[in-house]
Formats: sequence, structure tokens, C-alpha cells
Amino acid sequence: MINLPAFKNYLESKKYSSATIRNYLSDVHHYSTYETPELYLASIKKDINYPRYISSLNKYFEFAIDQHLVDKNPLQALLKNKPRFDIDVLLDQYKTYLTKKHKMPFTIKNYLNDIKQFINFCES
Repeated sequence: MINLPAFKNYLESKKYSSATIRNYLSDVHHYSTYETPELYLASIKKDINYPRYISSLNKYFEFAIDQHLVDKNPLQALLKNKPRFDIDVLLDQYKTYLTKKHKMPFTIKNYLNDIKQFINFCES
């Protein structure tokens, strides 16, 4: 069971900003609505705020371990050897950025193809 008031006190004692505390509490509350960490991770996988969500949960589990509420961080095993970002999400964001910069569709397509080729080269 997640203890948000105690977590809030912990964050305040560590002098986190009010915005950070609000975000961490919101993120951890959202996590608590899922039955398993795997389901939660699957639901946030393509979200632009994925790194923040993971940071929030890692901070919560740091607190929970410190308070002897859990023995270990359940996310560590799930996140081990996984990329910190999803390439498809990153490419979609870059495409949006290029579109906002008024690049031509053909130019955007070429940029994205070049990046994909480079990623394939790096993986091989």
C-alpha cells in the first residue's frame, strides 16, 4: 500500500520544490491504480513524460526501502537492460519538431530515414 502523506513529508524533508513534490505524488498515485508494475510500465511506455514517471517511482521506492515498507525496488528488474527511451516515440517527437519548423515532408522523410539507418548501423 502506498503511503502518499508520508512520502510527501519525506520529499519536503529533502527540500524538493513544491512542483516536484506535486509531480511525484501525482505520478506515484497514478502508479498505484495499476495491478502490477508491468501493466503500469506498458501504459506509460510511449508517454513523453516516461523519464519523469520512472524517476518519481524510483524516488518513491527509495523512500519505501528507507522506511522498511519494501525490501527492494520492483522496477529495477523490469527496467534492467531496457532502453531509456523508445526510438519510435523519439522519432515521432522529432517529426513533430521538424513540422513545426516548417520543413518540407520530403526533407522530414529523409531525416527520419537517415536516423533509422544510423540506429540500425549502431545495433549491428
